[in-house]
Amino acid sequence: MAWGGHSLWVTEMDPKTGQVLGNPDDPEFDTHPSSAHRCVAAWEPRDFQTCAGADQAPEGWDGDVNGVAYHEGPSLYKKDKFWYFCGSYGSMGFSYTIRCCRSRDPDGPFEDKDGIGCTKFDKKKNRFGASMLLGPEGHQAVPGHPHMWAEADGKEYLGYDFRKYQNGKSEDNEFKTDDEMGIRRLYWVDGWPTIWTPLTVKFVADEHPDAIGDPLWIELGNDGTSSSIAAFDLVQVYTAAPAPTPTMMPAPGPISSSPTTTDFKKCLNKATASYEKKEKKIVEDFETEEEACESIKKKKKHKKCLKEAKSKMRKNHKKNFRKFNKKKEKCEV
Repeated sequence: MAWGGHSLWVTEMDPKTGQVLGNPDDPEFDTHPSSAHRCVAAWEPRDFQTCAGADQAPEGWDGDVNGVAYHEGPSLYKKDKFWYFCGSYGSMGFSYTIRCCRSRDPDGPFEDKDGIGCTKFDKKKNRFGASMLLGPEGHQAVPGHPHMWAEADGKEYLGYDFRKYQNGKSEDNEFKTDDEMGIRRLYWVDGWPTIWTPLTVKFVADEHPDAIGDPLWIELGNDGTSSSIAAFDLVQVYTAAPAPTPTMMPAPGPISSSPTTTDFKKCLNKATASYEKKEKKIVEDFETEEEACESIKKKKKHKKCLKEAKSKMRKNHKKNFRKFNKKKEKCEV
C-alpha cells in the first residue's frame, strides 16, 4: 500500500485480511513497529521533515519551479521488473503535478530518471528525486492522485483528478472549480511511463523509386487551428538496408587500380566538409527568410512566404546532396 502526505510511505499488507502485515489491533500509525512502514519519498521543507532517513533540504527550500514543498496521494504500480511510485507534488489548489520514481523492490529505495534517490536531495538539481509525468495542460489544472492500471487487452491507463483552469490564480488565490476525473493512455519509453502518444512514420525506398538518390528529410508541424498547439519530443530516426542476396552480388571482373585508403579518406573528408558547410549556409538562409516572413501580418501572404522559403530550402538541400554524391564518386575513381 502507498500512502502519505508531507512524506510518502509504503506498507506491506496481509493479503488474507487486507490489514497491515501483522494485523495490529490499534490502527494508529504511531503505535505500529517502526519496521511496518517505510518512507520512500521526500519533498518537504527543512523545518517540517517527517520522512525518516531522508536528506534534509537546504534552509529556505520550498519546492521547485513547478510546485511547493508538499506531496501526497501516492500509488504503486508493477510493470515488468520495476515498481513505479507516483504521487501528487505541490499544492492541490494551484501547483499539483504528478511525478514518479521507480525501484526493483516495492520497499525501495526508489529513484527518478536522473538516478536521484527519492529521499535524497540533489544540490545541483535543487530538489529531491522525482520525475515529471503530468503537469497542467489546456483546461486541465492541478492533476493529482494518480492511479495506473492495465485493461484485458493490454492497454494501460493513467487515472487522475484535475480542476478546470482559471486565469489569475496563484498559491494564495487557488483554483476553486470542482474536481473532475481524467484518464489518459499510458505508454512506456526506456522503462518510464509517459502520456505522450508515440507516432511512427515508415519510408520504404523501394516504394518511392523517384526519391532514390535524393536526401530524405523529416518535418514536424501542426496543421490544426491557429489556437491549437502541437509538441514533439524524443524524435528518433532509424535506417535499415536489406541484407545482400546472391543476385545482388557484383559479378567477378578484372582487377582495376583504385585509390589508396588514405587518398580516399582525404578526398571524402574534403567533400564532407564542403557539404556540411553548405548545409549550414542553407539553414541560415532559411532562418533569415523565415524571420522576414514573420513580419508579414496578413495571414495568406505570411503562409505563402513560409511555403516558398521551405520549398527553396528543400531544393537547395537536394542540389547540395547531389553535388556531394558527384564528389564522392570522383573520390572512388
